[in-house]
Amino acid sequence: MPRYKLKANMMGYRFMGRKKTAPPHSWRNTILSKGCPDVPDGTLMDATPLPGHTYTRYTWPPRGRGRGESLYSPRRVAAKLKALEVVRLRIMGNCTWATIAATLGYKDASGAYRAYWRMMDRINWDRDERDRLKRWA
Repeated sequence: MPRYKLKANMMGYRFMGRKKTAPPHSWRNTILSKGCPDVPDGTLMDATPLPGHTYTRYTWPPRGRGRGESLYSPRRVAAKLKALEVVRLRIMGNCTWATIAATLGYKDASGAYRAYWRMMDRINWDRDERDRLKRWA
């Protein structure tokens, strides 16, 4: 006698397996169009992403976590320029983290230190990526 009881599905074929424990789930995403250039407002449309993709052009940008600040906002640009100044002062020599922080207006020495390493990590990543792409070209 088999360990599992053979059952018949809706088509009459017999198969072995456990009962479905999860409710049937659809991956389809249907939305009401609003502001889409090629679809009239209020039209029910399918916005299901392609396999391997997360968003369609109608559901971009992602909702939920927020989009954050622009990469080119004045605050971020000023922080990058300030970090470049930290690198310049550190490379010149005879400047401690505390003097750099006092000169540029960081709260303490750790702010200047973290800005320096953020910038150096980015420079190293760019250099490594450029080298990696040269190997494949």
